[in-house]
Amino acid sequence: MKPYLLVLLGILLAGCKQNPLSSIGKARAAAELHHKFLMVEFGADWCSDCRELARTLEQNRRDQIRQYVDVVKVDVGEFNRNLDVARSLHVDVNQGIPTAVFFPPAGSQPRIEVGNKQILSYLDEISESR
Repeated sequence: MKPYLLVLLGILLAGCKQNPLSSIGKARAAAELHHKFLMVEFGADWCSDCRELARTLEQNRRDQIRQYVDVVKVDVGEFNRNLDVARSLHVDVNQGIPTAVFFPPAGSQPRIEVGNKQILSYLDEISESR
């Protein structure tokens, strides 16, 4: 799946009526096919940390993301949207956002990171291990 399609997928998950878990499943399959990690990012437009993460990923980490990670964004609104999706991935948005679930391409256990520093640090681990 092309990166721009995953961005579109993230936009669709923000308020769509389709099954977001099905969309995440498709994104996982596409990431695995391309030997990439899938990062499912839970956040909200009002969250300054979420906006900062998005800026950092786009401006400073664009090549790293394109090479190693596909990203799907899930909007949790005012902690009132897509909470079933978060729970299904063992994410408690009350612990803070942004929160990212990383699915390795080999299908091993996902890893959850909370906060910009932890998310960016794990992205560095991914890059260094490849």
